[in-house]
Amino acid sequence: MNQENEPNQHEMDPESRRSTPCVPSGGPVRMVVFDLDGTLLDEGRNISKRNQQAVRSLRDSGIEYTLASGRTELQMRLFAEQLDVRLPIIACNGAVIYDHKADRDVFRKQMSQQLITDTLEYLFAHGNDFLCYSADCIYYPDYSRKIEVMRLYNEKARLTGSRLIRLEIVNNQVHEAAARGMVKILAILDNHEDQQGLIDIVAPHTATVVASMSNALDIMAPDVSKGQGMAQLARIQKIELKMVVAFGDHDNDVSMLAMAGTGIAMGHSTEAALAVADLIAPPCEEHGVATAIENFVLPRNRA
Repeated sequence: MNQENEPNQHEMDPESRRSTPCVPSGGPVRMVVFDLDGTLLDEGRNISKRNQQAVRSLRDSGIEYTLASGRTELQMRLFAEQLDVRLPIIACNGAVIYDHKADRDVFRKQMSQQLITDTLEYLFAHGNDFLCYSADCIYYPDYSRKIEVMRLYNEKARLTGSRLIRLEIVNNQVHEAAARGMVKILAILDNHEDQQGLIDIVAPHTATVVASMSNALDIMAPDVSKGQGMAQLARIQKIELKMVVAFGDHDNDVSMLAMAGTGIAMGHSTEAALAVADLIAPPCEEHGVATAIENFVLPRNRA
């Protein structure tokens, strides 16, 4: 099983990083990758005007930018359009790289049918909530509460004329669901026993398992991570990783914070994200992304 809680590669104390002003170093930046929830998006799932302006200012300095999230590519499109993102976006924790301008996949890595079957059988047996992400649909059990997030997205999409996400109940039809192909299963697990039980079930598949929320695990194919998605996109764009800056706040951001030339964690980040970050920005609610862009990224390119 692949875990994204990688060992600390930076010895600087997080408190000193938080209090030390950002200084230009490390050469020019050519690409910036932003996590969404908790990084660009506040608790109301909105991007502040200051953060929007700061992100858009990157292009004036010759820096392109994109988004990386555990969300589906369709959910991410609204934010990509809001920020005028021109690069492909990294969806489903790196299982999908999607060109939202051309409406096509650049990369997609699906889970094996047996991994899907074993995971769903466990979740049904324990009555756990979950969402399954396929290329064109979100599958969920009829008792799901988490599906309300997708329904809220569809309401916003209708208002903007964006494509809706198809939603379909998958009650105990695990083999049929597995045959349709999945890139990610989001499992809502409210206690440690259920979390560890699911980890044990998927371990023989060497699946990627990463926490995306305090009570949720994302299950994906082996060797899937935001970091791998970021690295692949950088190769496609012919950009060296040392010229990439990544922003994140949670365990599923650890891989890209560690792999980027500069990893910037938000002030409220998980311990795993803080441990690998080169710099710590103020929390999302304090426009931390804008602060880091203004005080580190743009001065670094000017230097």
